[in-house]
Amino acid sequence: MPPTHSQRNFKGWHTKCPTPHSIFKCMIKTQHIANFIIKLLPEEKASLAAHTAPSKKQIKQWLDDPRLPIQETIDPTLSELIQAKQNDQSVAFYYFGGSSPRQLRKITVENIFRTRKSPHAYVSGFCHLRREQRIFRADKLALA
Repeated sequence: MPPTHSQRNFKGWHTKCPTPHSIFKCMIKTQHIANFIIKLLPEEKASLAAHTAPSKKQIKQWLDDPRLPIQETIDPTLSELIQAKQNDQSVAFYYFGGSSPRQLRKITVENIFRTRKSPHAYVSGFCHLRREQRIFRADKLALA
């Protein structure tokens, strides 16, 4: 059941609006907060992009970093990917990253690896959806 107007909260700010006058005051406060957020959005987007989008130099460094193959692991997802690679099988999974999150993908696994500079495991292979070689971060996928 959706919350009533008096039960809605905004970033932990709980509003109680028992009378029409109070409801109007709550609406004005909410509008001020919304206007404040709208004014901050361009800066926040730029700041977020600067922190999350890797530069071309960073991408080149990552691609040039030696790939350390993973052949044994206790991680169940990586274990299934290793088995698929050994058996030359395709694997279906939902990927929670990239340009279309939560999309069902199917790849023919070619390599499972880590890099020296990253703690994450990656899987590379032929993506049947995009019809090209792709690299996926293993912690962002869930086997279907």
